Amino acid sequence: MRREEVLERVQAIFKEVFNDTSLFVSDNTPVKEWDSFERIDLIVAIEEKFGIRFPMKKIMTAKTIGEIVDTILEMEGLSS
Repeated sequence: MRREEVLERVQAIFKEVFNDTSLFVSDNTPVKEWDSFERIDLIVAIEEKFGIRFPMKKIMTAKTIGEIVDTILEMEGLSS
């Protein structure tokens, strides 16, 4: 799967989790502003959709959506 495809899937997950079809995320979208419950809900949804489990340290230190996409690509053994 290409990076763009992963980002598109992550964006669709955002829209679903936050019940807002107008949401737009990019590689540079910050995640530091989320509260911990929002982060958990989103990460659980991403894990379910991609069939992966994030290492807690990676997810808690991610600062942007791009870092989350990079982690997904790494876990799936894909290059970005």
